[in-house]
Amino acid sequence: MMAEKVISEPWPKVKPTRVARSTSVDHDETPSIITDHKFSPMGAWYTRCRHCRLAEAAHAHTEIQYYGDE
Repeated sequence: MMAEKVISEPWPKVKPTRVARSTSVDHDETPSIITDHKFSPMGAWYTRCRHCRLAEAAHAHTEIQYYGDE
């Protein structure tokens, strides 16, 4: 017969983790849209603006002319 030896060791002591308190962050309801210049891509149409390095979606107007499916 094989006897199993049960080792009863205490659990290792772990330092309690610090839980960060949530802070409220004020968000602007309407996003700001750039109106001082038109979107001008650095290269291809999907690149960022050469003036402010933001995406086309951040601008009110664009230099790109899109052609529809018509």
